[in-house]
Amino acid sequence: MKTKFFFTVLFSLTLLVTSCSNDDDNSISTPTPNIVEIAQATPDLSLLVDALIQADAGLVDLLQTDGPFTVFAPTNQAFADLLDALGPDYTSLADFNTADEKALLANILTYHVVSGTAAYSTDLSNGQMINTAQGETITINLSGGVFISDASDTDAEVAIADVAASNGVVHVIDKILLPEDVANSLRPNIVELAMATADLSLLVDALVQADAGLVDLLQTDGPFTVFAPTNQAFADLLDALGPDYTSLADFDTADEKTLLANILSYHVITSQALSTDLSNGQMINTALMGESITINLTGGVFIEDSTMTDAEVIAADVLASNGVVHIIDKVLLPN
Repeated sequence: MKTKFFFTVLFSLTLLVTSCSNDDDNSISTPTPNIVEIAQATPDLSLLVDALIQADAGLVDLLQTDGPFTVFAPTNQAFADLLDALGPDYTSLADFNTADEKALLANILTYHVVSGTAAYSTDLSNGQMINTAQGETITINLSGGVFISDASDTDAEVAIADVAASNGVVHVIDKILLPEDVANSLRPNIVELAMATADLSLLVDALVQADAGLVDLLQTDGPFTVFAPTNQAFADLLDALGPDYTSLADFDTADEKTLLANILSYHVITSQALSTDLSNGQMINTALMGESITINLTGGVFIEDSTMTDAEVIAADVLASNGVVHIIDKVLLPN
């Protein structure tokens, strides 16, 4: 009887201790940090915290309110890459020190914030377009991973997803997302783009040889659309012109330079026309020449000039800071 009583008391004490232990655990549970606290506690997001402070636009206070928010949080390396891209005037985030530069930084940072929702990875779908607090959209790309498409030519990849915060969710990404105006300012102009493209070196030589101000023109604000012939296209033109033209240097008289300038001007439109802006049979005036080209979308994207052979677009929509370049396989010839 005593043994039974002993085990009964022992069992009751065990329940009591367990109950008290559970109560103690509940009373000292750590609250979930908010988005700013998560960033402050994450070493690889220290530059994000610095940027939020440097922008001086109330973003630190905003991201501690109830939200909910979704934040795509760039790593320290992502910020370092942005500073490199911005050039020697930006060696640290402290260089965003004027009112305009702080506004630029705030513009970039708000492009990483989605207000009114905590969008976890399970809420994302391929091709989904999401409005940001900055006012422009980002696009979700789920091909081979989770990527965020911005206005630049390079997607950001989600390195760590679904970091839950008390006021939303954080996704850590490997690149700064760039809105349209920032992305455009970081692109080379059309001449710089051609100079950096090995297969357009003869186009650059032709622009220089023509000596008609085209190099300077294509570095102005534009916007321009340039149909850029490849090196092989220029080689084919020289062959067609006969033995007197073995290189572009043979355009050496005033009349020949004018001829070359006329040919080159026939490749330039003084407005921006992306491939999505083109339609079959569309006639486009080459404003520098006064003649038109015609778009042919039968079996590809082709440009009809005054000859019987069309040029094919082999690389479309190469964006520049002052327009767009479409690379073609033939030199267009005016009448």
